[in-house]
Amino acid sequence: MLIAITDDHQVEVTEREDLNRLAVNAGGHSMEDVVRALISAGSGTGSDADHVNLSIDALRAYALDGAPQPNERAFNAMIAYAVAQGWVHGESVRAHVVNLAAVL
Repeated sequence: MLIAITDDHQVEVTEREDLNRLAVNAGGHSMEDVVRALISAGSGTGSDADHVNLSIDALRAYALDGAPQPNERAFNAMIAYAVAQGWVHGESVRAHVVNLAAVL
């Protein structure tokens, strides 16, 4: 699953059926803009320079609501893998942010 930040700073879910990975595509935006978009959408918060904490409930809704073939088992397996890696804290899962704006 890929969470993308659009040009107008909205949260958009792409590749929702791919539950073997989880990342946030900043779309060239700054980390501050990414965090602001996630908070505004109720999807997550910041973590560090290139990670965010995503709400598991929001991810579940993104993955399963409106999906052509909702797959609760695959979603649960994705979260179980994240738990085993130590990426889940409370009700959120840590995700890497890619394609951040260059910091000069």
